[in-house]
Amino acid sequence: MGPFFSGSQFTLLTEETVSGIAAVALSQSGTLRVAMAGVSGRTPAIGVVVDNVLSGIQANVYTDGPVQVPVLSGMMTYSGYLGQPVFLGRSGQVVTLSGAVNSGGFLSGDLFQQLGVVLHGSGLVIGVAAPYLSG
Repeated sequence: MGPFFSGSQFTLLTEETVSGIAAVALSQSGTLRVAMAGVSGRTPAIGVVVDNVLSGIQANVYTDGPVQVPVLSGMMTYSGYLGQPVFLGRSGQVVTLSGAVNSGGFLSGDLFQQLGVVLHGSGLVIGVAAPYLSG
């Protein structure tokens, strides 16, 4: 099953491999890299990529609207989190505040950035918000 989309989307070149559903940031050279809540230079997230994309390839970046996340081995599942917000994780994942996907949680000094809400078990409504520091 592929993503469905009805919102804002653009494409940019990647500077590294982006796997599965991942938040992405803009590098100083204008290419995409995996965003990370606790790493300077990898924040803020500018959107979400829902495809597996190799380095040097154009990637579709979603910033607003519904997306369908393929439910395959290694991909995310948001079953049981209907209506809950999702955030930029420490390694680029799109995570809920609790649960196995975000087992490490957030640490002091992490950039806390909401990326959308859970639409259903394998779908999100993306809405990239401005980040702030967690305390």
